[in-house]
Amino acid sequence: MEVKKSGRPRRNREKAIQELEAVAASLKPLSGSGGENRELVEALQEYDRAIRAAIRAGVIDHPLVVAWIHAKRSVKDWGALRELRMGLEKGATQWSAENAWIAQEAGDLMEAGTDVKEIQRALLQLVDDARKPLVPIVEDTPAVRARLRRLLLTSTKAFRGRLHRLGLRPFDP
Repeated sequence: MEVKKSGRPRRNREKAIQELEAVAASLKPLSGSGGENRELVEALQEYDRAIRAAIRAGVIDHPLVVAWIHAKRSVKDWGALRELRMGLEKGATQWSAENAWIAQEAGDLMEAGTDVKEIQRALLQLVDDARKPLVPIVEDTPAVRARLRRLLLTSTKAFRGRLHRLGLRPFDP
């Protein structure tokens, strides 16, 4: 199976996480000197760029990213969230445990080069196979499996939209 690739390479999730953690580790606490304030502003701008790059790479569940999103929501900075074009300004209700499971599993399959239709089929097979436990993100009960099945039993176009809202950008048209 060939995977269509866009002209721009997709950022690797692990690389985005490493860059984000490196930038976060380099931040220093605020001190009193005026010259250091300029350095702090530049460091915070670099941190903001790293957060945005991680979000574009599909890293929505990292604690630093979650804290950044909550901070932007708490000060009602809807413009910063809207610029990412991922529906983050709409509120946190879209991130249920089921959506987190879909994002994690679909992200792993996308990195392997699987197309959207195959991802949808594979996730449905995982949900339907009661012998295989679900990952620890969701509680493995028949009710949760039924909700996951309902979320996955949509058209491919609707599933692609769900992946997009969860921060995953599939390559296929």
